[in-house]
Amino acid sequence: MILALAASMILQQSVALQARPFPGLSEEGREVGCMRMDAGFTLTSNEELGGYSSMLLGEGEGRLTLLSDAGHIVEADVSFGESGVVSGLTQTVRYPIAFPPALGRGRDTEALVALGSGKFLVSRERSGDLVEMERGPQGYRVTRQMLDLKPDFPRLGNNGFEAVAPYRDGFLLVPEKVTDGEAPVLHWEGETLEEVARLKMTDGFAVTEIVADQTRDTLFVLQRSFSRRTGPRARVSVVRLGDLGGDALLETWLLGQLSFLDGADNMEAMALREAPDGTLRLLLASDDNFNPVQRTVLMDLDLAGCDLTAAEPRARGDDEAQSRID
Repeated sequence: MILALAASMILQQSVALQARPFPGLSEEGREVGCMRMDAGFTLTSNEELGGYSSMLLGEGEGRLTLLSDAGHIVEADVSFGESGVVSGLTQTVRYPIAFPPALGRGRDTEALVALGSGKFLVSRERSGDLVEMERGPQGYRVTRQMLDLKPDFPRLGNNGFEAVAPYRDGFLLVPEKVTDGEAPVLHWEGETLEEVARLKMTDGFAVTEIVADQTRDTLFVLQRSFSRRTGPRARVSVVRLGDLGGDALLETWLLGQLSFLDGADNMEAMALREAPDGTLRLLLASDDNFNPVQRTVLMDLDLAGCDLTAAEPRARGDDEAQSRID
């Protein structure tokens, strides 16, 4: 067992990853509701890369960590332009995630949360659990199961917990599955797992990622939808963290909606950062499902035009987002 685990961790490899800028995206960017897309890239490689479902930006924002639902990690150095906008990726390394046999295959790895000291929380959708992963000198390996969600949620299958975010002394969890137009928000802390809200979902959208910004009392919610009529779409919306509690039904506050015309694909990963000039920005990435007709895309969105401090979040219609503040 030890030899097998060690062997799987040696297979890390440097890979050539090309980041091709979106054609037609000008220096002025593109307005998406109150947000502005300042950069967008299609990521390609001759290696077997893809399936990115979650991501983290390391300290100093110089290192990007992408989690694939195929059970591997990609690390890359992020290059920034003078304005603090992402300009490319370099020094890309792919690491398989080593799983102990007792926990089964490392597939459907969806959410990635940094725990500190080289440790991470990873959610597995079909397995219905949260596991602990550590980063060692040779790569990544899962060490233990942290929480088994299947007893409480036995039928989620491929609509399981894609979205996990640290909150207070625990974590917020949201499944992809929508029931009667609602998605539950759970809070896990210690031995307690409880529902703290329900998000109102519309128009075929489902949650794929959340980021809890406790400084701004804001929960960022990434949603995606696909239909043959509209193609892939994505929404970035927010709710107040202070509104969580009990059985509250919360209507998300839409910041902007992306379509395939904006470069959107199967958007699943989101990371929040503050640029050197103080501007709040979001990185979004897509899961290409290892499908040749889909793409892995990376977007850098400026949130300076979004009013996140409004006393009453202005919930709009399904497709109407907050206007940009000049």
